[in-house]
Amino acid sequence: NYIVQTEEQYIFIYEAINEAIQSGQTEVLARNLLAHLQRLLQPINDSSLTEMELEFKRLANIKAQPSKFLSANNPANKFKN
Repeated sequence: NYIVQTEEQYIFIYEAINEAIQSGQTEVLARNLLAHLQRLLQPINDSSLTEMELEFKRLANIKAQPSKFLSANNPANKFKN
C-alpha cells in the first residue's frame, strides 16, 4: 500500500502544499471579519501601503499555468465561469 500511487497525485500534493506554504493562513472566522478588514485597511509601518494592497501585490505575483484551465476554457463550460 502506497499513499501516493501516481505521478498526478504527487503533483497535486506538491502543488497543494506549496500553495499552503506560500499563501499562509488565509482563513477568517465570520466573527473576526470586521476586525480583519479593519486591519487590512491600516497602513503598514507608517507607509501609504495597506495590508490589503500588499495582499493584492502578492496575488499579482502568482503565475497561473494555462494548462490548469483547459476545462474552464472549453466552450461548453464558458457560461460557468
